[in-house]
Amino acid sequence: MHKGYIFTLIVLLFLTSCQGGTFLGLFSSQTAQPSSAQGILFTDDFSNTNSGWDRQRTTDGITDYDNGHFLIQIDQPDSDFFANPSKNFTDVRVEVEAYRESGDLDNNYGVICRYQGQNDFYTGMISSDGYYGIFKVKGGEYTLLGMDSMAKSPAIKPDSEKNLIRLDCKGSNLTLYVNGVQLDTRQDADFATGDVGLLAGTYKNPGVKVIFDNFMVIQP
Repeated sequence: MHKGYIFTLIVLLFLTSCQGGTFLGLFSSQTAQPSSAQGILFTDDFSNTNSGWDRQRTTDGITDYDNGHFLIQIDQPDSDFFANPSKNFTDVRVEVEAYRESGDLDNNYGVICRYQGQNDFYTGMISSDGYYGIFKVKGGEYTLLGMDSMAKSPAIKPDSEKNLIRLDCKGSNLTLYVNGVQLDTRQDADFATGDVGLLAGTYKNPGVKVIFDNFMVIQP
């Protein structure tokens, strides 16, 4: 299990789209329904390919709309790829449905809040082999908040099953939910505002494809 406690992922590909955002993708036959909540700030089912997300296709990987979903494909080892819609929020609840379409189960994928740029943001991640954690990325260094290594939870559907991932960023509180179950909550005050986004990554083995759908940003 390649889940370190404080580490820097080697981002072998980081591209900027014409909107000036960043670039970096999981999905199954079972449905995890997103919350129906008041105070929706932004929502996207990725049916409109002009809704503003970063789009890149290279030999190293892909972030792009894909048949009514959003795809992140990573074809390099030890790499994170991410995409943003070029928004700016303070307190948010970020939700998305996601699943691994193909590739190694030892991966990571999730949502981003308070994105300041490629080297500074928060992210709530899970993996296809059932692990989770809340990370702060500051100066390009990934710090797993409050734990020595990512923890395992039966709430995370494994393999290529669909998961509903939710990250609440309210004040200095960061709380991760998966499929309606609260898995972790941490405190950090380094970033107060920023963009939201999607993230997926590889460890030893490249070739991971993650599919995202029904992205929502809600007032917490």
